[in-house]
Amino acid sequence: MIIVCIRRAYYKKKVPSLFLITLIGNSLILLSFIEIYDLGVGARHILALIVANAVILLMETHFSVILIMAAVCMAAIFRIGDADMPPYRNAEYSEYMEQLKNEFAQVVLVSDSISYDNVVTLPTVDYVAENPGQNVGCYYGVMFALPAGVGISLDFGDIYYQEEGSLKAGYYLIHPKGMIRTRLDAQGMHCIYETEDFALYTRW
Repeated sequence: MIIVCIRRAYYKKKVPSLFLITLIGNSLILLSFIEIYDLGVGARHILALIVANAVILLMETHFSVILIMAAVCMAAIFRIGDADMPPYRNAEYSEYMEQLKNEFAQVVLVSDSISYDNVVTLPTVDYVAENPGQNVGCYYGVMFALPAGVGISLDFGDIYYQEEGSLKAGYYLIHPKGMIRTRLDAQGMHCIYETEDFALYTRW
């Protein structure tokens, strides 16, 4: 896409605005892809966006270039394989996820009714209780180990944990050293499962 833009500029042809926007968008997507690749989650979604945006190349390139791009995309799809499907390919992590599934199944009770009681919330903003200037949080990937039928929610702020009565979810997955834990304790909630990486609280 960069070559096409340079070529059009060389021949003093106008670069379509949609084409230029797509070039910038694809560049940002690729940077994101490189940044989160090791996490696995989201890899296919980003790749799908790249493939979809690449259709715009049909307006500017020759068939041979399209074939090369298609080959690169197919190679990328083959490379990531089932990266989005938990548990991931890493054997150690797969074993960890299976352990979590078994342990979560014993402490997270799922009812047949549609209710907030079946929701597990993970706050994305928290700070170390002993050092409020330091961010801390849980890896959301562990939510894949929750039992079937559980609703999951990511809270993008900690204001909900400051007022009693504002919390509706049945369960809260938090960092054991975070400030939110002290707020849940103050509101009379109970810790039902804890590791060095996270603590699972319930309202009951």
